[in-house]
Amino acid sequence: MTATEGSLTTPVALALNVLPTATKFTLAAASTTPTVGEGDALTIRAFDSYGNASTNYTGSHNLVFSGTGTGAETSPSGKAPSLSNASGTAVAFGTATAITFTAGVATVSGGANGELRLYKSGAAAIKATEGSVTTTTALALTVTAGTAASLTLTASTTIPVTTTLTSLTTTAKDEFGNTAISYTGAKTLTFTASGTGSETSPGGTVPGVINSAGTSIPFGSATAITFTNGIAAVASSKNGVLRLYKPGSASVTVADGTFTSAPLAFTVTIGVAKRVAFSGLTASAGSIGAGCFFACTITTLGNSGTVSANLMITDEYGNTVSNLGSGKSVTVTSAGTAGSTVSGSPVALPETGSAVSTTRFTYTAPTSGTYTNTLTAASSGFTSATATASK
Repeated sequence: MTATEGSLTTPVALALNVLPTATKFTLAAASTTPTVGEGDALTIRAFDSYGNASTNYTGSHNLVFSGTGTGAETSPSGKAPSLSNASGTAVAFGTATAITFTAGVATVSGGANGELRLYKSGAAAIKATEGSVTTTTALALTVTAGTAASLTLTASTTIPVTTTLTSLTTTAKDEFGNTAISYTGAKTLTFTASGTGSETSPGGTVPGVINSAGTSIPFGSATAITFTNGIAAVASSKNGVLRLYKPGSASVTVADGTFTSAPLAFTVTIGVAKRVAFSGLTASAGSIGAGCFFACTITTLGNSGTVSANLMITDEYGNTVSNLGSGKSVTVTSAGTAGSTVSGSPVALPETGSAVSTTRFTYTAPTSGTYTNTLTAASSGFTSATATASK
């Protein structure tokens, strides 16, 4: 620098070396849309307060990195965000991290000296600080989820009633527990189940899961389910509705041929009392058709043949209810060919405990000729059970 006034001047200029003292950092990333768990190389630059590159900011410096936003959080699986130091060691956010600068710039080499790894999908804003030197404008990133590595099941309830629908939600997740949004469209899944609650009901109704087309598919069979951005949710009573028809414990899993979910436990409870059913029906001759519960068929019974059974009250699917209270009974009548009789009716039902009669009715067929008789077991407030006997 020199000073001059007319002919007066500085004979020897004042020599100065203006130093751009670092007051702030800027951060840039190789990718602003990194995938979870993948290295993203940062470039860190030091500047003075006037925007000059702080070329004298050099050597090793201990920076502390931090982040805000979902993408800067610990992953659902517990993996914390980190940044590699000059030695290549991953250092967690919030901890002093040795970074080497050359003429005010730090760049990544061989995965060391500033390689960022984030493990939760979502938006993130990253900063670096050393003492009073900090990042004035955070680095904005959008972290994307990885490819599917597992499936998980959740349910609208884990204590369903035999007569109600349960909505399942199947979620595809990446290796860090983020929803794998690339797992989308129609998928073929197999739901499996174990435990008493997953068995066929006494009335013969087969449990399973309703597919995307609205068809109930038995456990163990291919089931079409549609995913949107990694999630398959129930819509219009389709696409993952679970039906369990027998009370008791049940455990349900889902698999796509590559991944199998952890089991989801259910405790199925019995529905309301609704139907009359036969219990332990026997015939003195002839043949009793399959599925003799709410409706029975007895053929070639013969003349004077007999049919006998206890009676019970069940829910919609044949599970025996309990504690009916006083004054409940079932009346059995016979209609059709003349000459048949019914004894032991009405059949009393117990007030407490299992709603199965301790006494039986007996139907006796006509003594001669061919016949067809329909037996109706009726109780007020419940759907009747029927049996057809013929010769």
